[in-house]
Amino acid sequence: SPSSLLSVGAAGAGPGGLFYNGGLGIATSSPGAALAVATTTTGTQTALLVSNLGSGYTAWLEDAANDTTPFVIQADGNVGIGIVSTDSKLHVSGNEKIQNGNLTIQSSTGALRYSDASDVSKWDIQLDGNDLGFEEQTSPVAYRLYLQAAGNIGIGTPSPRTILDIGGDIIISGNDINLGTGTATSTISGGFGIGVGTTTPGAAFAVATSTAGLNTAFLVSNAGSGYTMWAEDSAND
Repeated sequence: SPSSLLSVGAAGAGPGGLFYNGGLGIATSSPGAALAVATTTTGTQTALLVSNLGSGYTAWLEDAANDTTPFVIQADGNVGIGIVSTDSKLHVSGNEKIQNGNLTIQSSTGALRYSDASDVSKWDIQLDGNDLGFEEQTSPVAYRLYLQAAGNIGIGTPSPRTILDIGGDIIISGNDINLGTGTATSTISGGFGIGVGTTTPGAAFAVATSTAGLNTAFLVSNAGSGYTMWAEDSAND
């Protein structure tokens, strides 16, 4: 028999054995805690079963502060960490940390929601098929930023037609917009003007080319019957 102050049940540590040996052991004669429950039975058997047929908490575990922020399991199965009343499957009040792992949200319609304390201002990050949308939930509900699986980005539109599609006006606080592959060849300069084929426009609108042959610096094609060009003088008459 085990060296214990109290032994109830069979001499071994099988099911039904209740032992005290520095701690209370159920089905174990060597409890590693103040209360230890053990089982070696496979299948549907569990080491600890708590059945709640009422409306109170199924479990209430206090932290060291012994305050109003315990770990609770409600009668409906909802779990609260740092909070005693919750209407969701898991409700955590306080900071959370995931270390060396991933947070996976698996749902065809679910979203990751950010809201203020009163749940009035709300933003959803939502999977839309293979695309990802950032949806503002106050009236009117709309996608403000939309990322397609193909790589297109929509700002103010959920149907971007190119790499960047903006559904609205643009204000740029910087001085220049430089265009080109690798090295800029054209610019829209807030300091002076627009340069096509040059990043240093010498006028409000400057077109330049250094290519010889049939290429031209400026080509206007008129397929209609109106003026090909109309240039006004300072009198604008």
